[in-house]
Amino acid sequence: MFWLSGKPRVKYFEYALLSIHRTLARITLTMKKIILLGIVLASNLCFSQENPFTTLKYDQIIAFEFSPHSIVTFEKLVKEFPEKIDQTKVLTQSEKDKIINLLLSPKTYGGYTAQCFDPHFALIFLDEGEEVAIIKVCISCNYLKSTFRIPAMHEQKLYSGTDYEIDAIGFSKGARKDFQEFLKEIGFT
Repeated sequence: MFWLSGKPRVKYFEYALLSIHRTLARITLTMKKIILLGIVLASNLCFSQENPFTTLKYDQIIAFEFSPHSIVTFEKLVKEFPEKIDQTKVLTQSEKDKIINLLLSPKTYGGYTAQCFDPHFALIFLDEGEEVAIIKVCISCNYLKSTFRIPAMHEQKLYSGTDYEIDAIGFSKGARKDFQEFLKEIGFT
């Protein structure tokens, strides 16, 4: 340790350590600011996407009850498989609000799903008669498929913290009951 033997070198070493300490403190402060900015931006992005229905341009929601079939689009259902349609209903504003609130609630999701998907119920979102989105629901299989992202479906996880972590997109027990009640309220079986 010959380089510490002289007083000028010791002072220089102490000065260097002090300088490094101050630099680290500044970096740490800068990093804290960057992390805080990241958190603010991420939360803004997340919260601004909480309701995809505010950016989805539609003027009508039609509920369909149908026999199971791999329905891809509204047009295909109506034009190629009209015999599969059991009932249709144009939703009122209060019915729209009720189903949208159910779809947006994190309490709706969190359960397991079946591997099958045989929906009997769909919501078709139309803008001037053109399909803009579709949500197919299978209460028996315990989940839905949507043509657009519903953030609440991805908030809860199954097998959290493992290599097998997945979104808990299955309906909660309460949501299954809520869907069944909604279907009865609009006159579906």
